[in-house]
Order: sequence, then C-alpha cells, then structure tokens
Amino acid sequence: MNQRVDARPIILVSPDVTVRQTLGVDRRVYELNAAYCDAVEEAGGLPLVAPYTESPAQVASLLKHAHGLLLTGGDFDVDPRWYNARPHPKLGTLKPDRSAFEKALLLGALSTGMPVLGVCGGMQLLNVVLGGSLVQHLPEERAAGLEHSQKFDRRRAAHAVTLTPGCRLAALFGQVALQVNTSHHQAVDAVAPGLLACGISPDGVVEALEQPGGAFVVGVQWHPETLTPTPEDPRPRAVYQGLVDAARVRLAGGV
Repeated sequence: MNQRVDARPIILVSPDVTVRQTLGVDRRVYELNAAYCDAVEEAGGLPLVAPYTESPAQVASLLKHAHGLLLTGGDFDVDPRWYNARPHPKLGTLKPDRSAFEKALLLGALSTGMPVLGVCGGMQLLNVVLGGSLVQHLPEERAAGLEHSQKFDRRRAAHAVTLTPGCRLAALFGQVALQVNTSHHQAVDAVAPGLLACGISPDGVVEALEQPGGAFVVGVQWHPETLTPTPEDPRPRAVYQGLVDAARVRLAGGV
C-alpha cells in the first residue's frame, strides 16, 4: 500500500509509571517529560505513548503499528542482576515492571530492524539487554571524573562530548565536538557486543552508543530533547531527526 507523502511515522515512546494515592485509593499514573514527544513531533514524527503490558501479543501489536522506538530515561536504575553484578549500596530505585516492558519492546524492535533511540537510562538499558554492563554509581566508582548530575538548568550544556569521526551521530550532528547536559549517576561500563562507543566525555565516560551499519540503533547518555540550540551546537536534537528519518524510510517501505 502506498503511503501519503505527508504521513508521519509513529514513534513509540516509553513512559514512567508511579503510584499515587487519592482518597485512600492507589492509582497507577503514567508520567513522561513532554520534551520527548515535542522533540519527536518537531522532527516530523507522531509520538505514541506506549501503555505497559506483560502480554507478548500486545507488545507485538504495539510494535506492528509503529515505525520507531524511543526508550526514555527516568529516576531509576536497571537491575544489576541483569548483568550479573551485585547491587551497589548507592543503587537507585528499581522499576521491574518498566524495565521488563522496555526490554520486551526493545527486543521486538531489534528483531525486525525497527529504528531505536535510547536516551539516558534508555541507552543504559540498550547496553545491558545486548550483553553489556553498567557502572552503578559514578561518584564512587569514578570519583576522579566530572560531575555528571548538573545542579543548574538542563537546557544548558554542562560538559563536552567527543564523537568518533565518521560515526552515524557525527554525521547527524555535523560535527564531532558537542556540548551536552548531564543527569545520571550510572553509566556504561562494558560495551555490549555489536555496539560501538562513539561518544566519550573528557573523563572517559561513554556518552553515546550506536550499532554500526544496518538499522538505526543509537543511544545517548544526555538529554538532547531539553537542550537549547547555541551557535556552537545549533542542532542539539539532531538525533531525534535521525530517528524519525529512519522511521520514515520504514513507513515508506510499507513495513
């Protein structure tokens, strides 16, 4: 079936979920920083917030109706048992339901060649699911490094990132020297097989991952959706454009 030229590719976006009490009754509430959806829409995509499910059939149905996947970040950690590590004393909150759902979405997307972007915790999940590991608490395990949880406006950059010349991200941003924001206490340790550490901060922390060749599979440790353009970095959300453009190719191909 031919697609309309103006059709927008659908990008599944993973939300967080919290429990709030109203009149003595617990309610599960989805939460999502609107900047994620704004960045997808700005790039020409149609964001679709993905409702949690434990059903493999429903996960498959969600993916069937989408052309790209965005795994967002949040104030929680991936279970270290997923990469055969003991929990660090400063391990953050675990959200098993969310992590299991995102893992199912990710594996389904990867199995079909669907474009994937992981942001902050989404990049960490990507690395772990594909066989990598994490530094569980940067301030203690990499104490001599930079401050990776900035205490000022995250629309502003906090430190530099150097991209590998010739990598997909360097082509998207049109440069190898970026200035990024930062909000994380964990980071990639061992890089998963099949992924390339293509962005590094001055203290050696992995700030970007990508799968060379083939499908668009990218992770960034910072939050490009909240960064304000500057003369030095005029297109801070270029990675979202890359995701949507890859998803548009999938849409045009009738997948």
